[in-house]
Amino acid sequence: MKVNFFFCLCLLLSFSRSGAIEVTDEALRKAVEMLMESSLQHGEMQRYYDSQAFGSQSVEGKNLLDQVAEAFRLKFRERIDALINLRNNVENSDSSDNKQCCELQDNDVRYDPRFLQKVIPGGFCIRKSSNTPDDANGLSDKFRQACVINQQNHPLIKWQYYGSEQGVTTQFPGLLTDQEDCQAFDNRVRPWYVQANVPTAKQVVIAIDTSDTLLQNIALATTVASTLINSSNPRDKLAIIGFNNEVTIRPSGCFSANLAQATTQNVRNLTNFLGELALRFEGTANYTEGLSSAFDFFETSNADENIVRVIVFISGADAASRDTKEIFQTIKARNAALNNSVYLMTFGVGTADFPALQRMALQNGSAYGVSQSPDINAGLFLNVRDVNNVRNQITSYFRHFFSTETANNPVWTVPYLDNWGLGVVISGTLPVTQAGEVLGVAVVDMTLTELLEESTFFQPSEYSYSFIIDRSGLVINHPLFPEVEDTHPLFVEATAYEREEEFLEVFESMKSGFSGNKTFLATRLYSGDMSSPVMTLATYFWKPIDGTPFVTCVVIPNGDKRVFNPSTNLNPIPSFLYHRFDIVPPEYQCVHFNFYLCSNQSSIALSARSFKRVEEFLLTEETENSVTELKNYMEGRGGQPTNLEDDIRDVVKLTLRAESLWINSTQDKNLQLQVVLFRYIGTREGVFRLYPGSQEPKDFDPVTREWYRNALLNRGKYAVTPPYEDVDAGLTVVTISKVIYQGRTDGIHTPNDTVVGVMGLDIVLSYFNDLIVNLYPLCGESNYRCLLIDNAGYVIWSDQVSSLNAINLHLSFPGGGSIPTVEPQIMNALIRDGLAVVKRCANIDDATLERKYEIIAHEQTTVTTNGGISASCFQFTLTPIRETNSFLIVREDGGSQGYCNQLDNTCRRCSPNGICVAALSVTDNTICECPCRTSNLDYNACTNQYQNSYPQIFPCSPTNQARLSNFTMGSVSGLPKCFAVVDSPSPSTPKGTDNIGLIAGCVVAGVVLVVFVVTAVVLFRKKKSKNEHKNKNELKYQNENSTQAPAPSSQTVGIQKVDVASYENPLGEHSENDVYDEYITMEEQNNYRNIII
Repeated sequence: MKVNFFFCLCLLLSFSRSGAIEVTDEALRKAVEMLMESSLQHGEMQRYYDSQAFGSQSVEGKNLLDQVAEAFRLKFRERIDALINLRNNVENSDSSDNKQCCELQDNDVRYDPRFLQKVIPGGFCIRKSSNTPDDANGLSDKFRQACVINQQNHPLIKWQYYGSEQGVTTQFPGLLTDQEDCQAFDNRVRPWYVQANVPTAKQVVIAIDTSDTLLQNIALATTVASTLINSSNPRDKLAIIGFNNEVTIRPSGCFSANLAQATTQNVRNLTNFLGELALRFEGTANYTEGLSSAFDFFETSNADENIVRVIVFISGADAASRDTKEIFQTIKARNAALNNSVYLMTFGVGTADFPALQRMALQNGSAYGVSQSPDINAGLFLNVRDVNNVRNQITSYFRHFFSTETANNPVWTVPYLDNWGLGVVISGTLPVTQAGEVLGVAVVDMTLTELLEESTFFQPSEYSYSFIIDRSGLVINHPLFPEVEDTHPLFVEATAYEREEEFLEVFESMKSGFSGNKTFLATRLYSGDMSSPVMTLATYFWKPIDGTPFVTCVVIPNGDKRVFNPSTNLNPIPSFLYHRFDIVPPEYQCVHFNFYLCSNQSSIALSARSFKRVEEFLLTEETENSVTELKNYMEGRGGQPTNLEDDIRDVVKLTLRAESLWINSTQDKNLQLQVVLFRYIGTREGVFRLYPGSQEPKDFDPVTREWYRNALLNRGKYAVTPPYEDVDAGLTVVTISKVIYQGRTDGIHTPNDTVVGVMGLDIVLSYFNDLIVNLYPLCGESNYRCLLIDNAGYVIWSDQVSSLNAINLHLSFPGGGSIPTVEPQIMNALIRDGLAVVKRCANIDDATLERKYEIIAHEQTTVTTNGGISASCFQFTLTPIRETNSFLIVREDGGSQGYCNQLDNTCRRCSPNGICVAALSVTDNTICECPCRTSNLDYNACTNQYQNSYPQIFPCSPTNQARLSNFTMGSVSGLPKCFAVVDSPSPSTPKGTDNIGLIAGCVVAGVVLVVFVVTAVVLFRKKKSKNEHKNKNELKYQNENSTQAPAPSSQTVGIQKVDVASYENPLGEHSENDVYDEYITMEEQNNYRNIII
């Protein structure tokens, strides 16, 4: 018989309690080590990789650049061909009275994964805006046929549609919507329609008369302004003011005197300012003052001679007769100073007559004694009387700037949030014209995911990457680009991400459409995290993408090499279990924690990065045929699926060794699986092997998960990840993970070695709680508080935070689960004593600076916090847990004030969204350090640019723990239990209440001492040298095939007693004559058997 693994941990706990209470790292360090080495078998797996023959090859930047650029070019060429086909068929299509989208029934539509929702298969529908003429219709079946042909030629093509000048949108495939949404949608004010008709960027100043003449029509005036602002081309620059005879009302900040780039964020800010204006309508009109203030914006802006400048002038009454001459004199003089480049677009709101406003639009004051300049740009006057007709009239405004010179050239929009549920998209547009007049716009959409798949998954080596900008310099994709799913992204210039001064030359060349390369010293990141920057000599290669407005760049560190996995094609996989249990169920099915699993075999999930065409994999439904084809290929009985990357079978075969190690190391599944929920290995190629086998969401990617990134940031250590909700079981877990390096024959590794994967295991948080409390009994005493934190200051475990709210604490807002939030006085003291440092990084998506922390203590230290007038002080001990990224904090509650440090300090107080709102003195009762965010002064919202300041503040790491798609799992009804366990773990209760996990905690916490006592005996008695043992293992790795555990019995068995004397040490060999009761008496054995039972 073999001794149960967790029995040994309980025995160790007994010895640790027998002496004086001391806080050391030994117990927890060994517990983590044993979990990772005896349960996960990390060390054995690394030695197996070391026995394999990996290859490498220098990375050729120029060749990679050409490959990426060509892939982009082909995507755009396909969409442009489809777009031209649409436009040609629109021109030849008659109108037809089609079914409206809001009239569709549920049986008309069917789910299509390409569109992430139900659509009409092969059909279309129309949307009519609320102010569309009753006789306006959609297009005939010729348009539908063109869409079908495009979809046949390019199966992954997204929405195809046509928006008319009358406000009718014909959409393929048709999408079910409600009546309200159907009428609310107006194509004429959507970004794609505006940019197609007016691709040229404009400078627009909106001046609103805020005198009491508009009191009756405030809503109408602000609706006009709001519609114009929200319909702007994202490349436009905007400003807005209010004026009357007393004051000119301006927004705050840079918006008060500067034109602002029409980013989504700036549009929102300017729209909010309209709400402030609505409260300040008073006094009489002063047109001259309003016009002068509007012209001021142009004189302070930098613009070329051909820029389109527009003043939108909104008033509810005509100018007083005594002021008219002065008004036209002001217009003539100020516009002449700007080479008569300014258009005046005037809006008369209400039922009054507006002769002066009409002449202002024409800049013709001859009726008032001011002659018209010969070379002015005539504008347009619109009389707006009905709020329901505003959008219809606004189209005249945009039509005024339409040019037939650009009508035949496809226009690609700035990425924006799709109104129909596909996330962030980019639209290719072509205007449809007749006799120089716009009839509408034909459109083809492409998701940002599809567009950028080559760039997103481009990583031939760890520090190599690529990024894309448009010709204006805005970043479309970058490894540090924030993930966006359901919000409008903030697109800024590449200099926000590439902070070196030497990059400026590269940037200017890219914007100018040139190709080139440049080598300079640049900052590279471990796993994209600025907490671990390294400087390396790197070469930038860039070129424009033919036929598109984009430029791509690849960055290759000098001397970088691409690692090739050992080839195993001649040795196929004996048994391949794909994770899609809903399509092809496993032979042995069981339930564990109410989850559908396969207990006798590990499962394989392949992420999108395992495939050549990412979007094709993500949006194509897997079927029984496709799963069977993949299984046959992996087992050497069929050909390679066309979309699968060439080296994936080699990677899957390499990870197969983990399965045999896991199954063979499970000495008592009934106990071990209560604690170790899952064991797994994820590789850089996106291969994910999980034991027990389970199903994953289709968009699951191990490389982007927090446990993977955490291991990369702490390479060489056991990385403990703060609590999160497990994808598979839905339980709150703590993960311990560690990198796997590219194999080396000498088995010696450094953090600079290439990482090829990460191994990890999940521990249910309630059991982890019991483990800590039992390893450190004083953490259960009322006069102590204990916390386990990682080296970034995030709380892994606290004796006063239940597992139920641990995940909410960790994810609620920036810094929500960090030690500055949970114990602010502790962090303050750590920083004061040089045991922690504060770092700053830039959140590009919201233009803030975020405070980050790094714990840098190397030995156990006792610290005293600062005291204050109303804040008591206390002592605590900080203990680094060696070989891990974690630290144990033990705090004495109610300590004496006699040893307090009465130092003045400040506290940064956070609002609920994490923004710093005040700096408070020591007199406040919160002496703390807070993980606040503050405004980034390097960012200019109006120009939408980050200025390069030094020392550099680098971008924060993007949040890669992306939300995963839902998936359907098979029913667990009637399935046997995979392992005999107690009921599903409930959250451990905070200290001071009944600890329902105490008994399970003893089972869990029973691991460490006996294992190491036994190990010491075994190692002492070993007859063979380490070198002989290593050679034997290597030979074993080369000849051993994967083994599978027998099928689980449907009968649940109880937890059994174990025989200490037959314990088999996983770290060494011993004979049957080994004696253990020198160290462990029979009485002690019986005591611990009783505890386990």
